[in-house]
Amino acid sequence: FGPSGGLGAPAPWWRPDRAMWKPTEAGSNTGTLLRLFQSEFFDVHLHMHYLLSMESGGVQDYLVNALYKMADDDVDFYLPQLCQLSLLRFNKSALYRFLLDKASRSMHFALKVMWLMQSFAEDKRPEIRDTAVSMVQWCEEAMLSAPS
Repeated sequence: FGPSGGLGAPAPWWRPDRAMWKPTEAGSNTGTLLRLFQSEFFDVHLHMHYLLSMESGGVQDYLVNALYKMADDDVDFYLPQLCQLSLLRFNKSALYRFLLDKASRSMHFALKVMWLMQSFAEDKRPEIRDTAVSMVQWCEEAMLSAPS
């Protein structure tokens, strides 16, 4: 039924002229994201969701830097996802540098990252294989410089 009650095109349930929120130019929601990221509701699960879904360089950098403040158990829990994401976004994100930096501080962490990267390299997916092999070598180097 149309707006006049007869058969025809259905009345839209949402009309842009009545929207409470109107889209604005790109980048203007950065303040809103920052408030979310700094709020008490922003937990590790939301952190991982936004790390995956937001590809903007500035947002990626902020979220990667926030990983340094995250508990080791939380990083370990999401380590397979972090490793894969670091390979998929190798040229767009500093996530691989975070993993290598953390690996240089802990031999145990370096070994876990190296094992995961080795498994990705053996999958032989062409888009990540070469990067995974490089990450294995860099993890070995990080292990040599890591404290016991």
